Amino acid sequence: MDIREHRRRARYVEGEINRIGDLLGIPVRSRVTLVNRDGGHPFVVVSPSGGYQHLAFDRGELVTSRRTCDLDELLYWAITDCLRGSAAEWPLTASMLYAISPAWAERWRAELAEHTPGEDLPDLPPAPFEPGSRPVRHPPEHRTHGDWRKPLPLGSAPAHLDRPAPATFGSGRPAEPSPWTAPEPAARHRKWIDRTVG
Repeated sequence: MDIREHRRRARYVEGEINRIGDLLGIPVRSRVTLVNRDGGHPFVVVSPSGGYQHLAFDRGELVTSRRTCDLDELLYWAITDCLRGSAAEWPLTASMLYAISPAWAERWRAELAEHTPGEDLPDLPPAPFEPGSRPVRHPPEHRTHGDWRKPLPLGSAPAHLDRPAPATFGSGRPAEPSPWTAPEPAARHRKWIDRTVG
């Protein structure tokens, strides 16, 4: 397989994961990607020989390693990794998987029964999944300035930082260093910068 075909397959796999994730309302940051983010986040490797690997590393240690040549199997692993949750979310997970593929929902329920014997499992077929019914998990409020989808206004800092807002052009106040500017370069780089620029 040439490099163009390999890249095309990788883009297709990533596109399918994102397409299903969009249908189910899975946040982008929770989806399985083609990039190793460490921290136990699973990712996919598309092999040039035609297979797929589903891997996860935590602090450099291999946590999960699965291989397959079946794209449907890989997509099942990727989506069920995104939908892991508490027992209270099992009925929603069952309905989401059933909406994509009834076989996926049956397989997921069988695996769940194997790993959690004695638990009350969701019935199949579940209640129909409404695409807007999944609650979207937003980043914590302290990390945002109001609505998390809106960019921060230029020159403003979130109130919880208790930093003075930087002086704006023409305000008559001396400009203070902005909390959003890059830090001062290290001393060893300062000499090089002064020599190059000045």
